[in-house]
Parts: sequence; C-alpha cells; structure tokens
Amino acid sequence: MISGNKINNPVSIHDLRSVLSESSLDEGTLCKSSNINKWAKYKPVACGSVGPLTPEEFRIQRSIMPPGYGTPITTYYGLIIGHSTDLSYQLHDTSYIYIKPFGGLSSPYRIQDFYCNLAHIGYDHDAEPSVHCEPQYAVTEEDGKTYYRVRSDLNEALEVLVVHDKKNETGINIMEFEATNTYTPKDSDYYVLALISYGYNNNDVPSYNYIRALYHSDDKTSDTQDPPAKSMRDNDYNLFKCSLPDAVKNYSLGNSGSKVQLTFFLMQDKGSVGLRLSSFGPEHIDLRTTWGTLDNVDVAKMPSHPIALPMGIGLNLVVLAEYSTVGLTSSQLVKHGVNASFELSAFFSFDPWPENDTKRNKYTFSFFIDDERVMDSPTKTWLERPNYQLAVVVDTGLSTLPSSVSVRFLVLYQKDSMTNLTVLNETVTIIPRYKIS
Repeated sequence: MISGNKINNPVSIHDLRSVLSESSLDEGTLCKSSNINKWAKYKPVACGSVGPLTPEEFRIQRSIMPPGYGTPITTYYGLIIGHSTDLSYQLHDTSYIYIKPFGGLSSPYRIQDFYCNLAHIGYDHDAEPSVHCEPQYAVTEEDGKTYYRVRSDLNEALEVLVVHDKKNETGINIMEFEATNTYTPKDSDYYVLALISYGYNNNDVPSYNYIRALYHSDDKTSDTQDPPAKSMRDNDYNLFKCSLPDAVKNYSLGNSGSKVQLTFFLMQDKGSVGLRLSSFGPEHIDLRTTWGTLDNVDVAKMPSHPIALPMGIGLNLVVLAEYSTVGLTSSQLVKHGVNASFELSAFFSFDPWPENDTKRNKYTFSFFIDDERVMDSPTKTWLERPNYQLAVVVDTGLSTLPSSVSVRFLVLYQKDSMTNLTVLNETVTIIPRYKIS
C-alpha cells in the first residue's frame, strides 16, 4: 500500500515500482534501485537474514563484506561513513554511503525491508535525516558547489542551525551510529564544532586546519571575546555561532578563488580530557573557548569521534571584502606617437566606514594595475576616512593599447599595531576610453 510517497504494509511490487519510478517488477532490481532514498530509515540493507528484520537489525549490521571492499564493514541503517582515509581534514570529504544488498546467501534481496513490522513504519521516499544542519550563509550555485559567503566585518560569521526533528520517525538519526546496547546518545552529549582548512597543495592537502566548538546564539558575547561553547540543548532547533579566526579571514581575502573548506560536525565531550587538543602542540587547547590548530592527523587522535552533519559538509568558505570601491574611470592618451599609454583616473572611497574605532588602529592601501604595484598610500589612522583621487599614467610599451586593464585595491588594517587584517582585496576590469591627441 502507498500513502503519499510512503510504503505501508502489505508491501507490493507494483507499489515499489511506482514509488521508485522503476520500470522493472524484479525484486532484486527494486531492492538495489539507484532511486532509493538513502536517508530513509527502513529500506533494503545488506544482511544474511531471510527476514523480516527487527529494528535493531536495520540499525546495525556488522561484518558485512560487499563487493569491492577488502575488509568487513559495519553499517547503520544501511549506511557507512565514508572518506578516503581517516585524516582530520578529510572530514570535508565525508559521505554517507548506502550499502545496498548484493544478493546471495550473505545478502539476499527482501522486499519486506521496505517495511519494519515491529516498528510499524515503512519506507519514506521523501525522508530527510532527522539530525542535520542548516548553515545560515550557505548557497548552492550553478556549478553545483555550496558556498558559505560572509563579509569580513561580520563578528559572528559562523552561524548554523542544528535540527533534531524528534517527530521524524522515517529518517535516520546519525547520533544512533554511536548507540550501544547500554547507551542511547542524548542531544546534550554533543557539541557542535567547525573545521576550516586552507592552503591546499597540489596533492589537495591543506597546510592549515582550524577547529573550535560553537556557542549558543543567545549566549552573551562581547566585541573582544566569544563566550564558551556549550553542548546541544534538548530542542528541535539549536542555533550556534562563532567568529572566524583572523588568519582565515586574511587568507580568504588575500587569495581570492583559493580553496577554503568548512565542515560542521558533532563531537562528544568524553571524560577528563574534554574537548581539548592535548596531543597537538605544547599546550592543552580547550576547543570550547579557543580556535585550535590541527595537524593533518588521524581522526582517532581527536578528542572523540567526529560525526559530520548532513548539509554542512565540505562547504566552500568565501570571506567577502568589508567595504566596496566606487567611482572608477579611465581614459586613453597617446604618448610621443611611439608607445601606447593610458591615464587611469580613479576616485574611490569606502562605504560604510567604521567611525567607532577608538583604538586609533592603522590602515594602508596599495594600488595595482595588471598585478603590478604602482602606488602605496602613507599609513593613516583608521578614524581618517579615505577619499582619494588618483591620476596614474601607465606606459604599456606596446604599439596599441590593451582592450582592458585589471585594477586591484588592497587595503590592510593594522589591528592593535600587531597584525595586518585584509579588509579589501578587490579587482575590477576597466575598458579604456579612446581619445585621439
């Protein structure tokens, strides 16, 4: 029987064919259909039993040996957590892989798997994971990639809604992957953390990994310090936030288009060690209060096992310039009748400008044409609003002018006279206007 896109008892071959949009009536074909929703709790799983399966048999199957796997695996509701190796930065590559039944005595096809008799729940073609996240600034674009874009001046740039829909009986709860016969995970057992990786080399290995636990959105914060992180509450929705490390902002702004990966995940605070990176560096870094830097180490060496949150895995983090340039113009001049030159006239300012900086921090800007630095400004105090008119003559050394010119503004903010924070790194393309002389 079918109710919407849900399968009810008794399970019919014709109903399955309809829900799965398959043309075949073959039991094996339907049980390994590529159209099966992997997030449905009750669906065909690899198991040696002839069935019907109990809820526990659906939840966990040990020592499964599917084709192509060299060692036995354990599945949870037919899924395994897959990535190419167990290195920390490869959390960004986490995928929940559905291991379908593959036939034979060790994994027969059973259409009864589309309904659990003891739970009285059937396959839901529209099921979603009951625990997942919704990153607040994430957008999937035409290239199929999901980008997390934030402005550099946003204090709490990381913001993620963690959903635990307790009324969702047809979707998988990833927390149950850690359940045992004597332990059932609770929401309050888990913290929500973020992993940010950047500086990838030619082998796609990052040079830097930052990790920290996030805090509840209603916890009190200040301009200089984030509040300590707390575990999840027993709610259907938990909103978590955190500021970005300056190093991440600088890298993303200064390396436009470079790969910066962001993943949100759950982790338990186990025992006296807590959420501390005790194995890395000379200090015990408490991830509830501080961003820790993580080597490309085995996940097993982390404080406890990370569980990547569906919909928050491998996001492309992009930090946008805090301020925008305006008023850019150009014109062509012919110089000496030999080489083509042009005069670039640029008026630019910043809007808005932070007038409330009382520490009198410093800023400076640089002006590039086709990646060649042509001008540096004197260092100014941050309270002095920049408003510049430039007139730069550039000799191309060519007999004809280029059809377009790339112009870049780089503005550095010297914070507390210690570190430079890039607040603008913007490139624009100008088409010179022709003028006969």
